[in-house]
Amino acid sequence: MRKLLFIFVGILLFICCEDATKPDQIIIDDPDSTESFSGLKVHTVYDGYVILHTIDGNDTLEVQSVNAGDTAIFYNIDTSHVTFSIIYKQESLPYINTYFEVPKGEYNFNRSINYENVNFDDGYAKFDFEFPDSIYNNPWINCPKSTKILSENHNEIVSVNTITSENKFKALCLAKDEEGYNVGFYQWIDDDNFQPRDTNYYNTSIANSIQRKTITSNIPITTYNVNTLCKNSGAIIYQHTNALIETSTEVSIPYAPNIDENDWYGLNIVAENERGNSQQYFQKSNEIPDHVEILELSAITNFDNETGVLSEVSINGDVDFIQVAWHSPREVSRQLWISYYPNTKTILKRPVIPQNILDEYEISSVNPIWPLLILEDLDNVNGYDVEYIFSNKNAMFYCDSYYSRLFKPCFEIPDEKAFDGIKDKYELQTLYPYMKEK
Repeated sequence: MRKLLFIFVGILLFICCEDATKPDQIIIDDPDSTESFSGLKVHTVYDGYVILHTIDGNDTLEVQSVNAGDTAIFYNIDTSHVTFSIIYKQESLPYINTYFEVPKGEYNFNRSINYENVNFDDGYAKFDFEFPDSIYNNPWINCPKSTKILSENHNEIVSVNTITSENKFKALCLAKDEEGYNVGFYQWIDDDNFQPRDTNYYNTSIANSIQRKTITSNIPITTYNVNTLCKNSGAIIYQHTNALIETSTEVSIPYAPNIDENDWYGLNIVAENERGNSQQYFQKSNEIPDHVEILELSAITNFDNETGVLSEVSINGDVDFIQVAWHSPREVSRQLWISYYPNTKTILKRPVIPQNILDEYEISSVNPIWPLLILEDLDNVNGYDVEYIFSNKNAMFYCDSYYSRLFKPCFEIPDEKAFDGIKDKYELQTLYPYMKEK
C-alpha cells in the first residue's frame, strides 16, 4: 500500500505584542521603570541562548545565555520590529527557532503541548473489550492526551490516563483489523462518574457499525482522515486514515456518528500534485460535508545548495505567513531549524549564528541543508503579525472553519533510508510529507 506520512506541523509558543515604535526612535529602557516595556523580552522554558540579530539576520547584535525559566531582556532597540533566534537542546538534538521581522514585545517560548483542561496524573481507565466480528478485533482508544492507543493482544486491558478538570471521562473506542488501517465498529464512552486518583474499569462492547459517507473534492485526494474533536477537553480523537493506491476526487469517509453537541468533526485531506509537493486542507463542521473545495496554494523558488538560501520566492494563493523547516542530512551534525517570515519575503535564509554557539551544540556545518517550504493560510488570520504563530494551540482548534497548508521540499528528495534513526518525538511534529514506503 502506498502510504503518505503526514504529520501536522506545530510549533507551540505564546506571545503578547506591545505597541511598535517608530523605526527612527531610539529606546533606552530603564529596567526599574514601571512604564510599558518597549524592547524585547523572551521567556523560555529551556536552557540555551536567545540571539538578537539585525533585521536582515546578517549580523548578531546581542547574545544572552538563559536557563530554563529565565527571561532574556534586550534594551536599546531602535527599530519597531526585530529578528531573533532561540537555540536549545531537547533529547540531545539541537533546535533553532528564528522569527524574522516580528514586532518588539514579550514572547513566551514553550514547545510543550498544552491540552486544555486536562489533568495528567489524576486517574486511569482500564478496558476489557468485546468484539462482534473476528476480523475487527483490535481495539483503539482515542481520548485526551493519548490520541491512539493500540492493545498488543486481543482483549488486553489497556490503561489510559485521560480525565478532564471536571472529572469527566470521554473516549471513542474503535475496533480495527489486524493492520490497523480499516475500522469496522465503534463505541462512545461518556462518563460523568469517573473517580479521580483511582482506577476505573470498563467492560466495553465495541458493537456499533462504523458509518461511511462519500464526499467529492475539486482536486484529487492522496490521503485523508477524519477526526472528532471534543470541545470540553480540547482532545483530538483520531478516527481513521487511509492512503489510496490511486488518487480520486471522490472518496468514502468512515466516521462515528452520534457525536454530541459540544463536539465537531474535523476532515483532514492531503492532495499531492507532484512528488513531495503536497497540499493539506482541514475543515471542521458539525457534520461531514458532501463536497470539499480545497484552496490551492503553490510556490516557485530557487534553492542554492552552497549557501542554503531560497531566492526568487513567488507565491500563488492567500498566504498569511511563510515557514521553512531546515533539516540537515544524516551524514552531518543533526539539527532542526525552523524560521518564520512575512508573506512578502522573496529571499528566505537563516540568520548568522555565532560560531562558538554552533560549536557548543556540535553543529559542525549549517550546510548542506534540506529546506521544506510551508505556506500557511488560516481563515481567521490576516497576515504575518498574528497570535497563532506564538500561541499554544493546534491550528485545528485555532481556526474557525478551515486552514490550508502547502508543503514543498526545495531540494532533491532523499531516499527514505536517509531518515532512519532520527525520528524522535519532536521531529515527528515537523516530519516529511514527501516520504513514502517503496
